[in-house]
Amino acid sequence: MASPTDLAVYFKKVLGIDSVYYNPDSNITLKYPCVIFSIDRENSRYADNKRYMSQLRYTVTLVTRNAVDPLITKLMDNFNYLSLDRTYRTSGLYHYIFVLYF
Repeated sequence: MASPTDLAVYFKKVLGIDSVYYNPDSNITLKYPCVIFSIDRENSRYADNKRYMSQLRYTVTLVTRNAVDPLITKLMDNFNYLSLDRTYRTSGLYHYIFVLYF
C-alpha cells in the first residue's frame, strides 16, 4: 500500500504540476490548477477470518480555471482505478471530484 507522499509525487510526475496538496490547512493559499486529495476510506477483503487485502480509497479534487482541461484526461489515462464522481463550479473555478484506489 503506497503512502500519501508517494501518491503526491506520482500526481506531480503525471500531471506536470507542483500544486498538489494532501489535506491542506485552511491557511494555505492554493495555486491553480491544483490537485487536492485525502484518504476517504480503507477497503479490506477477508478470508479464513483474516484480512488478506487492504487498499486505500482517496477522494481527489482537480481544481482548474478551465471547463475543459487536459489534466482531466491525464488523470484518467494514468490511474487504472480512478473514476469521476461529480463536478461543480464555484467562484469561477471548476472542481472535478474523483474516487481513486491507490
